[in-house]
Amino acid sequence: SGRRFMAPYHPVLAFAVICQLTAVGLIALMLAFGRDGGAYVPSLGSRELIFLAISAVAGIAAGHVFYYVAIARLGVAVTSGVLQLQPFLIRRLMRINPLFLAALALLLVIGPLGLAPRWASLPGAPPLQWLANLLLVQDFVGQPAFLGVSWTLIIEMIWYGIFALAVLGWGDRAADRLDLAAPLLLVALTLVSLAAGVRVPLGRPTMIYAAIVGFQCFRHGAGTIGNRRLARSLAVFIAVTLVSNTVAFGYFRHPTITLGQAMGPWLLAPLLFAIVVLVPRVRGLALLNHGLLPVLGAASYSIYLLHPIAINIAATHAPPQWRVAAALLLTGLLALAGYRLVEKPGIAIGRHLARQLAVAAPQPS
Repeated sequence: SGRRFMAPYHPVLAFAVICQLTAVGLIALMLAFGRDGGAYVPSLGSRELIFLAISAVAGIAAGHVFYYVAIARLGVAVTSGVLQLQPFLIRRLMRINPLFLAALALLLVIGPLGLAPRWASLPGAPPLQWLANLLLVQDFVGQPAFLGVSWTLIIEMIWYGIFALAVLGWGDRAADRLDLAAPLLLVALTLVSLAAGVRVPLGRPTMIYAAIVGFQCFRHGAGTIGNRRLARSLAVFIAVTLVSNTVAFGYFRHPTITLGQAMGPWLLAPLLFAIVVLVPRVRGLALLNHGLLPVLGAASYSIYLLHPIAINIAATHAPPQWRVAAALLLTGLLALAGYRLVEKPGIAIGRHLARQLAVAAPQPS
């Protein structure tokens, strides 16, 4: 590995050498897949080139230098820490990927058969589109998504990586530091968007910020932080997201989402969540702990991922007056099958693999 062979050298020198080696592969990929073989970049405007340069320096070069400096200082602690985090990452991957792959397999069958005509041409999709969708990076490489809702899955994967690195580096302080950094970063991105006159897709970092608040809710449930601390986190989250959404969907315009459509969920959902979490009487309601709602919560990922398929089938085959009811019924049936036949076995396999990795991982002395 790079760490093994470059360990004796200064981190900055190691980074420079690795950059030269990876540049060969990147240039080959640029010539093969880049727009105009890479010649498109010089034709960008000065503003785009400035952002590209800042991104390269701040996001890539500086990040890797800090990474190698950390490795040089921490030494074997990084390796043992990563090994201890592997069970967590395996569980997360087995929670997300199996259902997504099963959904694509289902579409490969029912699309060409005409049951879900939106995906009739899926078997003939180009290999690059397949690769991008399987890796969940289609939005980043300009490839059409097979399932429109899958764009959030890569955000979830990014959050898992951030969470793992934060816990590895900061330990018990990870949640509070992330909870401080996230609103500062979101405000900074909002200001950059205003200053540059360019609409930045702030919804994606906001989703990661929401996951950080969820981390704080977990700590609250475990008794690590109290009501006041969690309420402050939720209040800051709501205030910051109101400002960022006002800029992203009000000052600028989204092609399909209005300001009201963006504001409603980002305001009402955290408020409702805060009431449930912070008010014991509400949290203890039988309605929230027994019956249909817990079942829907358990199968929520299947509902989210599979509902576009149900909607397309219903819109194609059901009479107009029954389409909404048919879509809801099909969503429930698909979600139930997805949860029982794919999600639960995937979760069980992930836990089994995680236990094996946890046993094999070296424990810190």
